Amino acid sequence: MTSDLREPPLRAPRERSAAQPLPASPGPTGEAVPNPVWSTCLARPKHPTLVSGDLVWSAGDLATAVQRFAGRLAAAGVHPGDRVALCGPPSPSYAIALHALGWVGATAVPLDPNAPREELARNLAVAGVSRVLLSHGLGAATREVLRELDPEAAFVHQLPLGPAPAERFWPLEEPRLVLFTSGSSGEPTPVELTTGQLVFSAFGSAVRLGHDPGDRWLACLPFHHV
Repeated sequence: MTSDLREPPLRAPRERSAAQPLPASPGPTGEAVPNPVWSTCLARPKHPTLVSGDLVWSAGDLATAVQRFAGRLAAAGVHPGDRVALCGPPSPSYAIALHALGWVGATAVPLDPNAPREELARNLAVAGVSRVLLSHGLGAATREVLRELDPEAAFVHQLPLGPAPAERFWPLEEPRLVLFTSGSSGEPTPVELTTGQLVFSAFGSAVRLGHDPGDRWLACLPFHHV
């Protein structure tokens, strides 16, 4: 892996067609759901899915980008069940990396990009993180701190190229995220969120607030926020 910590440029979607079809993984052995990125791509490949400024990713664009990132993660040795930290401000590359971790079956551990060194070190240790990923827009000082804490810390773009794994179903009881509480009443505590918790939270939101394909949801909170 390169030791170059310079941030790669943010690139617009390179493909405007649906992602290349991949063979599905063997059927789930228990209660599970298909990958949401791939399901959306199959249902509405040209539907706008991610918007940042003037850049728009269709469902097909997003699936293509996620598969590309997932191939790099798999080539770097990220496996289902691994806990992988992701640090950076909200950006398209952050969203794509987050979905790529889900594609390979890893558990994402979002970190506060403005946290002091002591808090970053503690959270990495407490969460049992096996790898640290940097995301677009992360400040140079935090990049250097994370590099000190984990010499293998890198942007996804810096990982070796590799083929994307096949779609993998998400067991409902499988951890998807580890988020930290604010620490207002003590030290921040890691909270594990499963596939089922995320799915039923989304269902509840759709039932209570309604959900239309033309809706746009503003990501107004930091991605590491509970």
